This record gives sequence, C-alpha cells and structure tokens, in this order.
Amino acid sequence: MLRFVRKFTYWLHLWRTGVSVRPGTVIVAPLKLRLGQRCHFGSNCFLDARGGLDIGDGTIFANDVKVLSYNHNLNDRQTMPYDKRMEAKPVVIGRGCWLGQSVLVAPGAEMGEGSVAGIGSVVVGNVDANALVVGNPARQIRLLDSVRELYRNHGNSRRSSLLNIIRFVSLREL
Repeated sequence: MLRFVRKFTYWLHLWRTGVSVRPGTVIVAPLKLRLGQRCHFGSNCFLDARGGLDIGDGTIFANDVKVLSYNHNLNDRQTMPYDKRMEAKPVVIGRGCWLGQSVLVAPGAEMGEGSVAGIGSVVVGNVDANALVVGNPARQIRLLDSVRELYRNHGNSRRSSLLNIIRFVSLREL
C-alpha cells in the first residue's frame, strides 16, 4: 500500500506541474529527479536518475529516449565489468531542449538551454546552448535561434515555435 501511495503522490505532482508522460515511460530513482514545468515525455522513455538528473522547463522527449546517470566503474580494469561498484554522474538538460526519437544521453552529459538532439544521437559531454547535435557521438551541426526569440516572434505559440525549429532542422540544410 505504501508503494502505491508514493507512486500516486509522484504522478499527482507531475500532473500539477503540467508534465505529460506517455505510456511505457520508466523513471528510476524519481526522488533524485529535478523536473521543470511543462515537460513532455514520449512513449517508452527511460530516465535513470540514480546519479542525479535535472531537466529544465519546457523540455520535450520524443519516443524511446534514454537518459542514464549511473554506469559501471571503468577505473578498475581487473574486476570490470563484474564488480558491484558503480559510478554516478549527474545529467543536466537545460530549459527548452528537444531530444529526438531514440536519443541516448550518457552519464555526466550537459545540454544547454534550447539545444536539440537529432534522431538516434548519443549525447556525451557538454552541448552548447541553442545547438543542433546529431550522430554517435553527437557533434554540433550548427546553432539555432534561441527558443526565447522564437516564442517572441510567434506570439508565444509553442506549436509554431516547434514548427519553426523543425524548419531549421530540415535535411536540405544539413
């Protein structure tokens, strides 16, 4: 019964902050997750917050996004990967980020405000604010207009801002 009450209380908090979570999303260690308002999580997302996970306001996760903050200890080569010691590295995803389908965010990664990770990218290390990154490992393709500027130019319409970002990311421009 206590487990149900904890789970219900957590989902009630998500509902009050305008967070939408699609079916199949799994959150490991939700007490170490700092989540902004108006975030969206697509189907089958996996968030491992055991090492700490900070997600800013208005961040969008497409389907099958994986965010890891916990990994095997790679420093002891004699016992790897069978030892039970794990390394925790916090992950920070800034405000207004957009993670495309099947993106993997590795432990210790930081994504700046308004950055976009393309489909299937593997994000390691730091990503600049308003950067478009793609590939494995994710590399910066170019800088986008700031999300704040897009909202200002389109009457604060979230939908038109996202459509504008999609226009920036079109394959013709890559």
